[in-house]
Amino acid sequence: MAVYNKIDEQGNIILRQGDSFELVLNGLPTDQNYKVFFAIQDKERTPIGNEVEVETKGASSVTVFLTAGLTDLLVVEEGAMSQVYYYGVKICSTESPNQIETTLILGESDNNTITVTPRKVKGV
Repeated sequence: MAVYNKIDEQGNIILRQGDSFELVLNGLPTDQNYKVFFAIQDKERTPIGNEVEVETKGASSVTVFLTAGLTDLLVVEEGAMSQVYYYGVKICSTESPNQIETTLILGESDNNTITVTPRKVKGV
């Protein structure tokens, strides 16, 4: 049985088009409240859908939810086994007057990917 909707040790997400996905981010700073932004881009670095935004509220861990509506935008070309997209995660201070932003690197690469496989069933 194939396993879909997972993240590997290099920080790359594997999911099926149109399926929801949860990504837990650990080790975030707890000194203040931060906004965490998750964005998806295609191979040309064009944004796909809207950024997903979550607040830490001083916690060291947050869960980012990718809805089926968002992953449905990740299209696999006709006849292809999969399609690769890129994602980025940023944290932004909500309490600093300078609105400090930091890009997070997950895994071993600064090019975190989302490998999307074609949908099997079309939903309502």
